[in-house]
Amino acid sequence: MRHVTSAVLHCAIAAIALSDGWGIVHAIPPGLAQEPGKDPFGSTQLKPFRGTLLRIEGQDWLVKDREGHERSIRVDRHTRKSGSRPRIGEEIEVYVDSDAHARSIRTLAEK
Repeated sequence: MRHVTSAVLHCAIAAIALSDGWGIVHAIPPGLAQEPGKDPFGSTQLKPFRGTLLRIEGQDWLVKDREGHERSIRVDRHTRKSGSRPRIGEEIEVYVDSDAHARSIRTLAEK
């Protein structure tokens, strides 16, 4: 029993060490990292766009796309996140499904 407790503790410590601060643990092998502009899910159902984060209200985010349209998206624990947690005014790339659920969010490099 002591060995099992020790193994669980080591796994918890590893998960904390790999956490990105969003509450998500990333263990993506280097060869599978998301490439800019590439659909991380390999699906034609998802629509990517880039824009500026305007507001965060719980799971509802408001993003102004490059064409000037404000788009509401839903971000939850199922959303794949990469890069640092976006702040208001930062540019992000989002893959959304037909229900405006963000499947993937990536903070773009600062200008």
